[in-house]
Amino acid sequence: MENSSKLIDDISNLVQKFKVPGLDLNAALQGRRKDVEALLEVTRTAQDSARSMAYKQADMLRNTLQDLRSVLSTQAGADGNRVDAVKEAAKKALSNVGELADIALKSQADAFDTVSRRARENIEELRTAISKGVATRTGTQTQ
Repeated sequence: MENSSKLIDDISNLVQKFKVPGLDLNAALQGRRKDVEALLEVTRTAQDSARSMAYKQADMLRNTLQDLRSVLSTQAGADGNRVDAVKEAAKKALSNVGELADIALKSQADAFDTVSRRARENIEELRTAISKGVATRTGTQTQ
């Protein structure tokens, strides 16, 4: 994030040398800075989700192996216990898959919210820029 901020600062300093009447380049660059920050936030969300899912999968594998050891160590004459243990292990596995799906959905929803928020901000920035441009050309003031 620091590098992207520095890059935009460098570009902003360069743009100051080339002022264009009626065009607020600093506002445009500030908007791009916010775009980069939003993309970085989406990336962090995706990384956190991937990390969370990897930990959950490792935990699921560990638990499944432990359950499998338990089933296999059950005495040969206790077939009913083995069937029950296998059913219970299957229920746990399905529950864990549901948790993984929840993690993925939450991550996607968070990323979508970030991108949607930034898109709404971009639209509002564009509206403001257009109304300032119209006001400048017509000689009226807008707020």
